[in-house]
Amino acid sequence: MTDGDHPVDDALRQVAGQPVPSETERQLGVDQLAAAIAAEQANTHDHRRGRMVLWAAALIVILAGIGIAVEALRPTAVEAAIGEIAAAAEEADPLEIPAGEYAYTRTDLTGLAIVPAEALTDNESGHEFLAYLLPAVRETWMSENGTVQIRTTNQTPAFFTTEDETAYYQNGLDQLDAIGVPTIFTTTDGLDEEDWPTDENELDAAIRIQMTGDRELPETVEYLDVALDILTNPLTTPGLRAATLRLIAALPDLETVTTPARSRSSAFAIEYEDDGIQTEQTFTLDPDGYLLEHRIDSLEPDPRYGIPADTTIYDAQYDRPALVTGLNYDG
Repeated sequence: MTDGDHPVDDALRQVAGQPVPSETERQLGVDQLAAAIAAEQANTHDHRRGRMVLWAAALIVILAGIGIAVEALRPTAVEAAIGEIAAAAEEADPLEIPAGEYAYTRTDLTGLAIVPAEALTDNESGHEFLAYLLPAVRETWMSENGTVQIRTTNQTPAFFTTEDETAYYQNGLDQLDAIGVPTIFTTTDGLDEEDWPTDENELDAAIRIQMTGDRELPETVEYLDVALDILTNPLTTPGLRAATLRLIAALPDLETVTTPARSRSSAFAIEYEDDGIQTEQTFTLDPDGYLLEHRIDSLEPDPRYGIPADTTIYDAQYDRPALVTGLNYDG
C-alpha cells in the first residue's frame, strides 16, 4: 500500500474532494509565510541584542568594580616611596659600638625662642612677645656601656626686627642663652628612652599613647612628632626603623616633595593650621631610613610674634651616626 492509498486519505478525499488553490490564494499564503518568518527572525534578533546589551552592561560594571578595587589596593606615591626606604632599612646592619668607641651624632638646630614682654625691663618692639631664632649645634656620644655625653653650643640668634635685637641684648638674654659657650651633660645610665616594640600594631599603639593631643593639631602632625623622634636615635634597630617608617607611610595627608635631581634623599610634607597660622612640616629621609632633616615653616605672617610669612621656625639637620674613639670629634 502506498502513502496515497492510506484509508484515512481516501476518507478525507471523499469528504473534501480534490481542491486546487487559485493563484491569488497561493500568493497570499506565500506572503503570510514570509511575514511570519520575518517576525520570528526580528523577535529572535531583539532577544539576542537585548541579551548582548545586558551582558555588556554587566561587563562594564564588573570592570569598573575591578578598577576601583585595584585603585584602592594600589599604594600612594608616599606609601610606595617610604615603603621602599623601609625595606632597605630592614636589610641594613644594626649599629654596633665596639668597646672603647662611641656612636657620634651631630645635629644642627634652629628653633623659635619666645620671651613674654613682661619678662623684659626694656622692650621697644611693641610686641606682646620677643621672638627670635636661636641656632645651636648639639653633639652626642653614646658608648656600648651606657655612657652618654651631650654637648650643646648655642649660636648667634637671628631677629625679625632691629628693635627685637636691641631688646635681646639690653635685657642680657645672650648671657642666659650662653651664646658660644658649650654646655655639657654626661650620664653613665644611658638615655631615658622608650622601649619601643617592633610589631607594627604594638608600635602604633605605643606611639599613640605618647602623642600629646592637647595642641589641637592634626593627628598626622602629632603622630610624626613621636615617630620622627624614634628615627633620630642612632641606636634604633633596623626592625624598629622599618616598622616606624611603614607606620609613617600610612598616615593621611602626607605629600611627596621634589628633591634635587642628584640627591638620593626623599622628602615628604604636610600642610596644616597651627593656632590659626597656615604651617608646613617637612621631613627628609636618606635611602636607609635615617632622618636627615625635620623642618617647620610658618607660611603666613604671625602678628603675635612679629614673624613674617615663609619663615622657617624650626629646622633640625641630622648627620648619620659615625663611630669615633674620643669625645672631641670635630667631624
